[in-house]
Amino acid sequence: MRECLEGKNALLLAQPDGQLTVLYKFLELMDGKKVDPAMVVPLSPFAGNVVSHLMFTHLGVPTTSMRAFAVLDSVAGDDVQLVKVTLDVPIAGFDHGLLNILHHVDCLDHSASKVWISTLATTVLLADRIGSPKIFRIKSHPGTIIVSSEVKSALEGAGCSDRMEFVPVESH
Repeated sequence: MRECLEGKNALLLAQPDGQLTVLYKFLELMDGKKVDPAMVVPLSPFAGNVVSHLMFTHLGVPTTSMRAFAVLDSVAGDDVQLVKVTLDVPIAGFDHGLLNILHHVDCLDHSASKVWISTLATTVLLADRIGSPKIFRIKSHPGTIIVSSEVKSALEGAGCSDRMEFVPVESH
């Protein structure tokens, strides 16, 4: 398996219900590294997934609509990369790619944040560790995506915030 992961190909794993899900060959997507822009990843989205501007694959990697990506690229272009996908089965209205968030920041104040199961119930960030990205993932909780107020406003203004829940975070 290591050889597959070290190669430059996506690895597909069979699921019990017969669906396939993407396990990244490009583990760098989980680490915030740029990937080859010519790469196209085969993808089988969740059965019954409602198409929205931001969704997640089985493995927790975000997908974004082309419209939402254009918004993100205009306000936070240095922080994101689009990775093209092909679908096993076409889905009406699905014009998405994988959203590679290029910054994974070790900025969570573990003592002040509250975790419920594996989800951050209260998020407190150490401001001096964040730097300047307008969108990033928390290194210890990569399922949490942090966006600046500028990104939030741009997504809302473009009508791309359907099914997104923006939760305030604290910092010190």
